[in-house]
Amino acid sequence: MANQKDRVKFNVGGKTFETTATTFAVAGRNSFFGALFDENWNLQPDQSNEYFINRDPDCFGVLLNLLRTGELCTPHHIPEKLLYREAMFYGLLDHVRSAKWGPFDGNRLCLSQSIKNYAAADGTVIRASPHGGCCVAHSNVVHVYDWMLEEHPPVNLDFQKVNDVGWIDEETFVVGASERQGGGGGMGLFSASTGELRHRFQVTCWDQLKGYTAGALCSSSDKIFSSCKSGKDIKNGICVWDQVTGKLIDCYEEAPGSLLDRSLGNADRLQWLHSTNCLMVASLSKKEKDYSLISLWDVRVKKMVWNWPDSFQYSNGSWIQYSDSSMKTVRDVIAMEEVNSICAVNQYEEFGFLDLRSSREVRSVMGLRTFNMCNKSKVKLALHDNQLFLLTHGRISVFCGPDWEPTSRLPRPDTAPICDISLGGDRLFALHEASNSLGFFHVDLLFFIFVSLVMVEDGIAYDAFRRKLCAYLAMNQMGNPGFEMVAKISTTSWNSLSSKLFQFLVNVVLLNEELIKCICYFKWENLPTKRGKHQRPLFPIKRTTIVRAVAVPVAPSPAEILPSPAESAEYRIQLSKTYGFRQIGEPLPDNVTLKDIIGTLPKKVFEIDDMKAWKSVLISVTSYVLGLFMISKSPWFLLPLAWAWTGTAITGFFVIGHDCAHKSFSKNKLVEDIVGTLAFLPLIYPYEPWRFKHDQHHAKTNMLSEDTAWHPVRREEFDSSPVLRKAIIYGYGPFRPWMSIGHWLMWHFDTKKFRPNELKRVKISLACVCAFMAVGWPLIVYQTGIMGWIKFWLMPWLGYHFWMSTFTMVHHTAPHIPFKHSDEWNAARAQLNGTVHCDYPRWIETLCHDINVHIPHHISPRIPSYNLRAAHQSLRDNWGKYLNEATWNWRLMKTILTVCHVYNKEQNYIPFDEIAPKESYPITFLKKVMPDSA
Repeated sequence: MANQKDRVKFNVGGKTFETTATTFAVAGRNSFFGALFDENWNLQPDQSNEYFINRDPDCFGVLLNLLRTGELCTPHHIPEKLLYREAMFYGLLDHVRSAKWGPFDGNRLCLSQSIKNYAAADGTVIRASPHGGCCVAHSNVVHVYDWMLEEHPPVNLDFQKVNDVGWIDEETFVVGASERQGGGGGMGLFSASTGELRHRFQVTCWDQLKGYTAGALCSSSDKIFSSCKSGKDIKNGICVWDQVTGKLIDCYEEAPGSLLDRSLGNADRLQWLHSTNCLMVASLSKKEKDYSLISLWDVRVKKMVWNWPDSFQYSNGSWIQYSDSSMKTVRDVIAMEEVNSICAVNQYEEFGFLDLRSSREVRSVMGLRTFNMCNKSKVKLALHDNQLFLLTHGRISVFCGPDWEPTSRLPRPDTAPICDISLGGDRLFALHEASNSLGFFHVDLLFFIFVSLVMVEDGIAYDAFRRKLCAYLAMNQMGNPGFEMVAKISTTSWNSLSSKLFQFLVNVVLLNEELIKCICYFKWENLPTKRGKHQRPLFPIKRTTIVRAVAVPVAPSPAEILPSPAESAEYRIQLSKTYGFRQIGEPLPDNVTLKDIIGTLPKKVFEIDDMKAWKSVLISVTSYVLGLFMISKSPWFLLPLAWAWTGTAITGFFVIGHDCAHKSFSKNKLVEDIVGTLAFLPLIYPYEPWRFKHDQHHAKTNMLSEDTAWHPVRREEFDSSPVLRKAIIYGYGPFRPWMSIGHWLMWHFDTKKFRPNELKRVKISLACVCAFMAVGWPLIVYQTGIMGWIKFWLMPWLGYHFWMSTFTMVHHTAPHIPFKHSDEWNAARAQLNGTVHCDYPRWIETLCHDINVHIPHHISPRIPSYNLRAAHQSLRDNWGKYLNEATWNWRLMKTILTVCHVYNKEQNYIPFDEIAPKESYPITFLKKVMPDSA
C-alpha cells in the first residue's frame, strides 16, 4: 500500500493520472520524471495539487503502465511512432526498447522493416548510429534516418563522392568525401536532424588551405581519424582532428611512394582500440594481385607498434616485401580487443586471427566453407559482444563460441544481395546492392519462459510437464519475473518429446494473446549446422546430460528497484563522516560514457593560453628562488618551514612538466618537450619515461594490475615472503607519504619496461637526467659542501615527494573506491567516480597550479591546469551528485594509511591488521597517534 506522501497526480492533456513517486523512480534520474522530482528543481504542483503536462494522455497511460509492470501493451488506436516520440520526450525510449526487443542476440534476429530508397546511384556504405538510427551514402548524397526510421533532410555534397560516414553522437555525424578537380572534398561535421554543415575539417600546407580526399573514418572519445590523400603538396597519411575544437592536431605520414604511404593514405578500415590507445589501420585488397597491410599505431608517440604480414619489413626508410604470405589478399578485418586479436578474411573466405601480443605473427587460421568467392562479392565483418557477423555472397552468417563456430545464417533477402552491414543501437542494418533499399534486423520478443531441463534415466510424462507449465503460465500472468522448473525426462524419449514440447510452446503463444510478451528461445549446447540439401532435425539429436535454456526477465523485481544501502543518501553521508570526505558521490549509471561527460564541458576549458601557461612558470621559478633564499637565511629552527615552502614550489615544476606531457601547455609541441624536460630536471625525473607510464595511468585508471600509479596490495604478493610482507606494511603504512620515491626508482629507469619504439626518447631523457646529476650535484657540493647539498637539494626534494605521494594517493584511494579487473572496468565510472577532488590550503593550491582539482583532469587530460577550476564547476553543475569531494584533514589521511591496504573484490580493501595482526604494529601505532579530526 502506497504512502500518502508518495502519491502524485498528473494532468496530462486534460486527463488525470494518479500514481506514486516510487513508480517514477524506475524511470531513472536522467528521465523527465527523474528531473521533475529532483531536489534541485523543486517544482511545485498547482492549486489542485496536480502537475500539468501538455502531452498526449493515451501515450502517457501506456508509458505509465510500462513503469508499473515492465510490460509494453500498446492499444491498436495508438500509432507506434507517436508512442516512440512521447517516450523520447519523457526519456523512456530505452525502457520501450527493452520491453519491445530485449537484449541483442545475432542468433535470434529477424527482418523488421525494409526501406526503399530512390537514389540515382548504388549505395556506398551504411552506418548505424549508437541509438538505433542510421545513415546511408549514395554517391554524393547521405540519407539520414532516426530511431523510428523517419528520414531527415539529406546531405548533398554536390558531385563529391562520399567514401565513409561516422557517427560522433546521436545528433552529429562526420562525412568523408573525395577531392574533385579544382579542390573540395575532405571531411565535414553535419547535424543529423537538419543536415546542416556544422564544421569543416581543414588541412593546411604552408598556411594555405588544401583540398584532400578523406577515406576511412573512425573516432575515439575526443579525436577523429581519417585516411587522407592528395595529389598536391600533402603526403598521404592519417590525419587526426580534435572533436571539440575541430582543429587538425596530428598527422601520421610516410615518404611518398613507400608501401606504408599507400597503406596510410588508402586505408580502407580504421578502428580505435580503447584499451591500448592505438589505432588499427588496414589497407585491404581490391584486386587479386593487391597486397594487404594491417598495422597498429600508438597515437602517443606517432609510431607503428605492430604490423602484419611479416613478409613486409622496414629497411632503409621504406617497406620491402621479402616473401609471399598465405593470406596476402585480405578482404576485411576487425579488431577484437577482449581477446587481443584481429580477425581477417581472405579471398577464399577463410578467416584467421592475428595475435596482437606477438608482432607480425599469425596465431591461427581457420578455414570456413569455401564458396569460390569472386572478387566482386562483398565481404564485411562486424562484431557485437562475443558474436561475429560475416557478410559473404549477399548473406549474413553469425559465429559464436570460443572456436567461432557458425551458429546461424540470416535468410537471403528477396530484393537484392546485401553489400554492407552495420551494428548499432541493438539493431543490425543491411544495405542492398542494386535496389537501393535498406533493412534492419532486431530480436523479436513474443513470449517469456525460463526453463532448465535436466535429463535422467527415469522421468515424468509429457502431459505432467504440460500441466506444470500451464500452471506456471496461469500463476504468472501478472508479470512475476522469474521461475525455474526441473523436468526429469528419459533420454530415450527426448527426441520425440522435444518436438512435442516445441509445438506446445508455439500453441501457447498463438492461442494466448494476453501472454504475447517475449519469445521462448533455447541456447542448445550443440547448435544446428548446415547440412546442404538434406533435411535436418528441428533440434540436434545428441545424448547429453544438460540442455540449458536462458532468458532475461522483462521487468526488474521490486528488490532490484529499491536502492541498495551503498546507493542511499543516508549511507553515503555516514560514509563521508567516517572516511573524512565532504561528499561521496552516487554510483554513475552504467549507460553513461566518458564521451557524455566530456560533451557537457564548455569548449573554452580546452583552450591553451600561452600567457597563463608562462605565468605559471614565472610563479614556480619565483617561489623556488624565494625558497632557496629562505633556506640560506633561516636559522636552524626555521629550516623545516623553508624546506616545506621550497618542496611545494618545486612541486609546481612537476605540474608544469605534467601539462607538457599531456600537450596542454603550449600549441608548439617542441616547446612542450623542452619545457617538460627542463621542469623535471631538478626533480631527477626523466620526462619521457614518466610520460609514457603516466599515459597508461590515465588510460587504465583504477584498473587492477594495469594502473601504473597507486594500486592495492595483492594477497598473493603480501603472503609471498615474511621480509616482503614487513616491507609492504611499512611502505603502505608510516612511509607511504614518501612511497613515490620507490615508484620513481622502479618505473622510470628500467628500459625493459618500455616498448622498442619508445626507447630512443627514453634514453634521451635518461641522458639529460644523468647530465644534470653529473654537473649540478658537484656544483652544489663545490659551492656549499655536503651539508649544503642536503639543505638546498635533498630536503626540498623530500618535500616534493611528500606532496607527490600525498596528492596521488588521495586522488584515487578510498575504502569506497574500487579497483576493477579489465573485464569489469568502466572508463566513465573510473574517471568520475574513482577520482577525488581534495581542497588544500590556498597557498599550496597556488604553488601547485590546482593539480588537486583532479576530476576534470581525468575526464580529459587535455584541459590545462589553469582551466581546471572552471571545468570542475561545470562538472559540479552537470554531474555534482556523482563527485567525490573532500577538504584535506587528518581523518582522511588516517583512513588511507590504516585501511586501504590489501585488495578484496567484495570489500575493496582489507587492512593489514586484519590479515596479519602480530606483524601490523606500525598500523596499530598510526591508529593510536594520528589525530582523528575532520
